[in-house]
Amino acid sequence: MSLSNSKVFNDPVHGHIELHPILVAFIDTPEYQRLRYIKQLGAVYHVFPGASHNRFEHGIGTAHLAKLAVDELRRVQPELAISELDSLCVQLAGLTHDLGHGPFSHAFDTFVKTVLPEVNWCHEVYSAKLLDFMVDKHNLWPIMEEFGMAESDFLFVKQCIVGSEYLGEPMRGPEKYFLYQIVANQETGIDVDKFDYFARDCHALGIHNSFDHNRLIKFTRVAVVTDSVGSCAGTDTATATSTGTNRRILVYRDKEWFNIYSMFQTRCDLFRRAYQHRVTRAVEIMLQEVLLLAEPYLRFGPDQLTMSEIVASDRMDLYGLLNDQLVYLVGTSLDPRLGPARRLLNDIQCRRIYYCVGETSLPPEYEVSETEVGRRLSELTPGGGRPDDLVIRVYSLDFGKRGLDPVEDLLFYTKGTRSVCSLNKDFLSNMFPKQFQDRYLCVYWKPRDKPPTLAEAAFHSWCVSNNLSPTKRSDKSRDVGNTEVIRNLNGCL
Repeated sequence: MSLSNSKVFNDPVHGHIELHPILVAFIDTPEYQRLRYIKQLGAVYHVFPGASHNRFEHGIGTAHLAKLAVDELRRVQPELAISELDSLCVQLAGLTHDLGHGPFSHAFDTFVKTVLPEVNWCHEVYSAKLLDFMVDKHNLWPIMEEFGMAESDFLFVKQCIVGSEYLGEPMRGPEKYFLYQIVANQETGIDVDKFDYFARDCHALGIHNSFDHNRLIKFTRVAVVTDSVGSCAGTDTATATSTGTNRRILVYRDKEWFNIYSMFQTRCDLFRRAYQHRVTRAVEIMLQEVLLLAEPYLRFGPDQLTMSEIVASDRMDLYGLLNDQLVYLVGTSLDPRLGPARRLLNDIQCRRIYYCVGETSLPPEYEVSETEVGRRLSELTPGGGRPDDLVIRVYSLDFGKRGLDPVEDLLFYTKGTRSVCSLNKDFLSNMFPKQFQDRYLCVYWKPRDKPPTLAEAAFHSWCVSNNLSPTKRSDKSRDVGNTEVIRNLNGCL
């Protein structure tokens, strides 16, 4: 097979994308085509009607950006000796990094952790396992070997997805460690996976994206440093310590600090406005409950395994049957045992969403138990409420590194020199954030036969007794009536 077997995809975000024949071979399998039926943003589609894109196109876009990033490094730093095979492996990792996602994406992650708490569930590991299954099932080794890909290279692909130490020693040594940082950068969070989904999600949601990923790719270089995190090297090669090893890692032009902050700010904006929108969260909770209610009765394959049994036994042949179309299996089933799941699914479709009683911002060090809050609120509810009537969730909004400054440990290079160092923010701007994480406690009311005002009063009392300020996002857009709006306007005239 020659390179003439490559294919061109017309992508709404990146334009025309040409993919290598090996990537095309992986795309033309049922396991990859399954991603057409898994929404990229899951429950967000119930709030933003434009969020109908799927993980299928996200994988293609990530592979494209991985190639751009590697090609740029090969152009400006030929001494890195990046081979065509290195580039191909990183592209394949970008294409397939989300293979392991289940129905409704992150809602399925929560479902698995609930029904299989003993399993260390990680969708990245399942991506790697599905890759192994696809290669054997569809006999992809011949085309991979035709272009020089050996078993060690295929392991390198999986390590680019899961982590450099997945299944043993890294297949690329410290001299090419930077290749592991292109698709899934577990150290800095700056990678082409985010570059694509920020651009793609903002395009679909109608939210402005101030981050320029193409510019950052142009101003990314590779430098040699020691393993000491956050060290500031005075030259291009830091002195190795007795516990450190020289590694080549990605560094960024010093003037790109603002673009990088824009990237993390875009992430925070997407979480605040879309991923953790109060209705998105309510629908996601309901979808998780649909999965839990349907779990004992939805069975797959000749062995009639449930979803949790498929995951627990690593049945990749059946895992490929799980996608967002589960809602149609539940909704059209005549099995009376699926009645509760069908009714809950019907509530979602008829917009009878769990009611957001309110939320409150939590101080940084405030420790709270969702279970204990639910119990206390049920006691405070006038007329007596049940803990099952309430859903309590604690959410975090941050820049990707919990409460830490995501740029603090990055290394930058300066134009005209080979030196790398961390930034001294005091010389750059006085407008840097002082805190990088918000935490919220949110309360949802499930019953439709009892007024939510009962729970609202209980939530207000609980917040006051704990020195917290109760707020409600939905009220922010309708907390003043038309008369008061007119009065306020008159006061400004």
